[in-house]
Amino acid sequence: MGTASVLFSGLSSGAVGGILALANIAPDECTKIYNLFGEKKFNQALELQNRLIPVNRAVTAKFGVSGLKAAMDMMGYFGGNPRLPLMSLNEAQLIELKMILKKASLIE
Repeated sequence: MGTASVLFSGLSSGAVGGILALANIAPDECTKIYNLFGEKKFNQALELQNRLIPVNRAVTAKFGVSGLKAAMDMMGYFGGNPRLPLMSLNEAQLIELKMILKKASLIE
């Protein structure tokens, strides 16, 4: 799989893993989806994936690389500044991203 938003359905269709941008900020959660699926705890795996879909959308489609790097910083990893010509997120975008991470219970 190439996106965390469809990891569960990909595994359900026979995929054996994924390369996920989301794993840069939520590696434990991405691994947990995979492990829960392998343990046939499908409801728990799907519930966790559904909680993470807004986060995945934020760090891929909505804010892109700049959002991924900002989220990495918020999660305690090193994201740093994006390379030019990309710009860092502005204050309003940072607040929105932080709220998305909080709603997904990734940060307090």
